[in-house]
Amino acid sequence: MVINSGIGLLSSSRNELQSDDIYLFEGLPSFQFLSGYVTDEVSGVPVNNARLTIIIDGVSVLQTTSDRTGFYGFFLRRNESPMMYVRSTGYRPSLIDMNITYAGQFSDYTRNIQLQRSTVIPAKIHIYNKITGNPISERSIICFNNDDEIQILRTDDTGAFSLFMQEDQREYWISFPDGNYLTESIILTDEEKTYSLAMQPVDGDLFTGWLQFKQGSAEATEMSQALIPRIAAIIQANQGLEFQIEGFYDRGFEAHLPNLAQQRAEYIVRRLVDNGVDISQLSVSSGNTTSADSANQRRVEIKIIN
Repeated sequence: MVINSGIGLLSSSRNELQSDDIYLFEGLPSFQFLSGYVTDEVSGVPVNNARLTIIIDGVSVLQTTSDRTGFYGFFLRRNESPMMYVRSTGYRPSLIDMNITYAGQFSDYTRNIQLQRSTVIPAKIHIYNKITGNPISERSIICFNNDDEIQILRTDDTGAFSLFMQEDQREYWISFPDGNYLTESIILTDEEKTYSLAMQPVDGDLFTGWLQFKQGSAEATEMSQALIPRIAAIIQANQGLEFQIEGFYDRGFEAHLPNLAQQRAEYIVRRLVDNGVDISQLSVSSGNTTSADSANQRRVEIKIIN
């Protein structure tokens, strides 16, 4: 590659069907290399796997993680005024105005980051099988939040584990590497430090009693409607699984509306898709109701079929 007065020539064999070609380009962008080390503010120990995000005009544009020495690096375009958001498990998140002064077409800028230890007490979470009620003990689990920060943990003989919370993250998802339980989330608060969470086996009935309907209507009750976003979030967190949406109707009071079961299932599918679920994860069917004159038959069930 040869560059002279803003014009460049590049000899390249990238076109494998021919011999080397010569490419011409005009103008060169200006770049700033921003780098540094992330360390513990008190001990000076490197903080590895810290997540660093470049924010420009309120939008996240670049992201990287620090290596085992705490080192990080970004290439920035000239005249950008970035903010940097830095976070790591066990530390307080930090938002930093970089205030970069650019010098020359290609230049380096060093900014070391010191993180303060978090004062948030870890939450103790007990997880158990929703069907049997038994603790899910001595199992490896993966915990992550909505910022994709991951912690790999293990439950003790009582099904408990300690979770380090970020100060600005309150919802954490629990996933099992073996896939025997649905990935589900728990909302943490400042007031409580001990929690219990029932985990749904993938071979059990899902969301039992959650989706009830008004008599003679394909519209869910208000309480059930409030639960649909929660169901959608759980389905989205379990990519790779297919869910069957099965509708039922009351054969006593709703016998004159035989298509109501199908309509109820389709209603739930529409609401789930509106809440971000991929339609490819859903299928619709109509159930056969056996007991007449029962409000419990005005429902939709969700099952895993794949």
